[in-house]
Formats: sequence, C-alpha cells, structure tokens
Amino acid sequence: MPALTGLSLADNQLAELDPVIGTYTDLTALHLDRNLLRLLPSSVGNLTKLSTITLDGNEMKDPPPEIMMLAERNAQELVTYLRKIRTAEMTDMLELNGYMLRTIPYSVALLTNLTHLSLAENRITELPPFIATLTNLKTLLLSGNQLDGLPGEIAALQGLEELNIDNNVLEEVPRPLLELYALKKVSLAYNRLEALPSDLCWLTNLQDINAEHNDLLEVPPREVIEKGARVILDYLRKFNRA
Repeated sequence: MPALTGLSLADNQLAELDPVIGTYTDLTALHLDRNLLRLLPSSVGNLTKLSTITLDGNEMKDPPPEIMMLAERNAQELVTYLRKIRTAEMTDMLELNGYMLRTIPYSVALLTNLTHLSLAENRITELPPFIATLTNLKTLLLSGNQLDGLPGEIAALQGLEELNIDNNVLEEVPRPLLELYALKKVSLAYNRLEALPSDLCWLTNLQDINAEHNDLLEVPPREVIEKGARVILDYLRKFNRA
C-alpha cells in the first residue's frame, strides 16, 4: 500500500485534530481549512516532509499568527515550532527565540512542568497572566523584547533562579521582580533604568546582578555597578537604612 502523502480534512467541523496525525510521516500536504480548530497537536512536529499546510477559516489560538505567516511560505517553519513544543513536553525546556512573537504562545500555558523558557529576540510587549501557571520555572530569558514592565502574576514563580530582561524598554525595575525571592541571577542591561530600588537588597539569594549599559542609571553609581552583586547589594542596604 503506498504511503499517504496528501490529506484533506477541510469542511468537517473538526474542533480538534487527532494527535495520531503525527504518525503519517510521509505527508507532504495537509489541508485543514474551514473547520473549528483552535490548536494543532504538537505531533504535527513529526511531519518532516510536509511542504504545504492550509488552515484558512479556522480561529487558531496556537500556533500564533507570526508562526502561521512563516508557514505560508514554508510549512517546515510550523513543523519546527511544533517539534519544539513536543520536545518541551518531554524535556521541560523550551526555546522560542527570534520568532518575532508579540506575546507568549498559548501552548506554553499547557507546559506547566517547564523549568527553562527562553523567548529572546522577539517583540513581546507584555507577559500574559498565564505566566503564573509556570511555577516550576527556574530560568526565564526575555532579552531583546519590548517589555516596559512585568505583571504581578510573575510573583507566583517562587522557584525562579535566573531572570534575563536585557535590552527591553524598562524605565524602572518592575515591582513584581522584588518578590522573586529565589532569584540568584538577574540581568537588566541595556534598558532605560535610572535607579535600582533599595528593596532589591532583600533578595538575599542574588549572586549575579547585571545592570550595565543603562545610560541614565545614577543609583547605584557606575563604579558600584561594575563591582558586581555583593557590592551592589551592600550599597542598596546602606541606601535602604539611610
């Protein structure tokens, strides 16, 4: 029996696509137009021969529009994205760097065992409330986005040890960051900060603070910033007591 290379499930009022689709690894074309789909199963990441996928007339929640635009030119962009989601289901580590995303994809909310999440070099302007569900995160990398703050929900990440928000548009250190008591490493370089808050000194597990290349930063002074976390925290403790 010849392998199935093309499949059309258009106009079937499908509310979900069976994950078994991932076993049809010879598929080169998959047409899912005009259904009721909102998500694609991560098993689509197994379709390494797929060259065409169509999803017109669905109200997709995930993959996000930025991925779907890439898929219009090259279906393997979508396959690669879903393969990363599928791998994260097994490894609890996910990197979605450089996709021009404007928010965190909904599928990430379902990966509640994630310990490592990198979303660097996108266009994210705010984190969605579901960030609070990722309570197993140890590392969150958000450099190279357009964040001007962090939501209060991020304070739920009480196991978070590393936070990188370099190269965003922060004008002040977000208050919710000061509630992340397990933090060991925080990087705030290349923002628009004018001061580090004295309450940062209460994050007693901090071992590494990078606040360099904030050209407007006055507190602590540059010579303190350059000496690293211990000196910065000592300075802020004294500032706090003053």
